[in-house]
Amino acid sequence: MQSTRLGKYRIWYENAEEFQILKREIFSRNDYYVELERDNPVIVDAGAYIGDTVLYFKQQYPNARVVALEPYPHSFALLKMNVEENQLTGVELLQAALAPKKGEVTLHADISGHDWFTTVSYLPNGWDKRQKTETVKVRGMTLSEVVSGPIDLLKMDIEGMELPVLKSLVGQLGRIKNIIAEVHPVKGKLPKEVFVILSQAGYSIEVRREEKVSKLAILLAGRHK
Repeated sequence: MQSTRLGKYRIWYENAEEFQILKREIFSRNDYYVELERDNPVIVDAGAYIGDTVLYFKQQYPNARVVALEPYPHSFALLKMNVEENQLTGVELLQAALAPKKGEVTLHADISGHDWFTTVSYLPNGWDKRQKTETVKVRGMTLSEVVSGPIDLLKMDIEGMELPVLKSLVGQLGRIKNIIAEVHPVKGKLPKEVFVILSQAGYSIEVRREEKVSKLAILLAGRHK
């Protein structure tokens, strides 16, 4: 366990290599930056991991209400530590996975031995089918259970479950102003259905970043005034 300063915050993490990757993506490249209309937005961070994006969102919007979900027990413990260490207010932590329906969810935790590659996927052997995984039973929560009212930003980093969750939200997308999500490829391509669902719901869509090899992408969907 080690820690470092990250802007005005202190963050605890376990592996320097992984942390530097996340720091570059979130704080240097600003992959998750979204210009919101209010200075006190409601933000749902699904797949909050150790809290790096929670810190980022609170840095951008100090008055935000952030509801952070992280299902994996070990990651949740670090998330809780980082929120408490920095005495963040307006942050609610839920040890749960964002899911299409409530109830127990089976996740698959990477045990391949790559200590920095700490993914927990909805898919056996990970979304890329290359990992050695073990099953973990966690609580699943729907978005309606998490926040019942309007949402300024829904961030999703949910390891392959983004399409099923989006399908479950078709009737609710009107209350979500912006969505930023890590989207996983299907057979080497980004799933067209994600774009169809979002465009039909009235979002403007931007592919913010797409990895050349893995085809993982950061997708931003927003509504104009």
